[in-house]
Amino acid sequence: EDKSSEPTVNDSQALQGELTGVADDMMSSQGAVAMSQGSAMMVDLPFSMPMKSMNEIFGKLEKTEKFAQASMLKKLFPVSESSIKQEDHLIFANHLGTYTLQALTWATDPETGEQYVVSATWNAVYGGSQIIISLPKSVTGLQYDIRYELNDYMDELVSWYDAEQYYYSDYYPTIIDLDIFADSTNVFALDMTGDWEYISALDDVMPKTLVFDLVMAPFSLNLTMDLVGTLEFNLSMNIKENNVTKLSFAVNAVFYDPAWDELSSIDVTYTSNNYTIELFADSEYTTYIDSDLYTLQGDVDMINAGTHVYCKIFEGDNQIGQLKAKIVTVTDEYGTYDTMEVYILFDDGSKMTMDQLMLAFGEYAAIVG
Repeated sequence: EDKSSEPTVNDSQALQGELTGVADDMMSSQGAVAMSQGSAMMVDLPFSMPMKSMNEIFGKLEKTEKFAQASMLKKLFPVSESSIKQEDHLIFANHLGTYTLQALTWATDPETGEQYVVSATWNAVYGGSQIIISLPKSVTGLQYDIRYELNDYMDELVSWYDAEQYYYSDYYPTIIDLDIFADSTNVFALDMTGDWEYISALDDVMPKTLVFDLVMAPFSLNLTMDLVGTLEFNLSMNIKENNVTKLSFAVNAVFYDPAWDELSSIDVTYTSNNYTIELFADSEYTTYIDSDLYTLQGDVDMINAGTHVYCKIFEGDNQIGQLKAKIVTVTDEYGTYDTMEVYILFDDGSKMTMDQLMLAFGEYAAIVG
């Protein structure tokens, strides 16, 4: 059979598939499903489990636009709407015991037809050294008996004045030790430590240091973050499947001033399976694009030189693509004018637009846009 007319996957398409595939696989693991399904049923407890705190961690990181996977990980920890009825500050020692779900009351969304839990009945046996939430499948209708075991939890009160000098205070998690079991199998093991403070550059409270270790077999994830003084941001993440690294990245961003308005340099390395993306820009480039000497052709020349700003794509040890730029003439409602087109050019001739790269890779690519 002649297959010469069948479409082939070019380098651009293959890279896009790799960057999204690992995250999708992790989010469909048994541990992720157990976390999501169980969290939706934790209504009418006398306290809030720390899903809200974990959800907020990645919500905060998402705001930095330096962590492309924050929105994906945020979905792991859905926050029940009923949490607004419960206390936001969990005092771990006050709720030690086992809470077993006895019954659920469901309602149907008239617009979507989806069912959701509106109330729950619990049996509580107090004591012990853990908070255990037991969700029998005979009550939930799920495939497994799900059990949450919160082994430790601590938080800290942070107070601050925002940019408009309004006073706020809230609690942020410093220790989380949580396991989730499906039947008798541990499918979700989380250990987190962090230290929080108000960061004026972001006008928000952020983790100054964060260590996040999560196992959802066959996946494991390690994330570390630290702020060095007021000018430097470091973040790294590694995802393994069956102890083999599937995705990793490291970000180092240095700013000119504590306001974080302008980057002095950014250095990003991102690896997904056999592909690696290296993105770099230093002060020569970041200063030039804001200077009086700036020209469109000068910007194009600096990008194409690949010294002070570059984005390189590797498959294994072989470079297969790099950042390129050119001047194009466009006509739109504003008239006819020259603008710069920035793209990844692969050795096989295929191209990836910056929109495609940012969709797969996150906001790091915006530094060269």
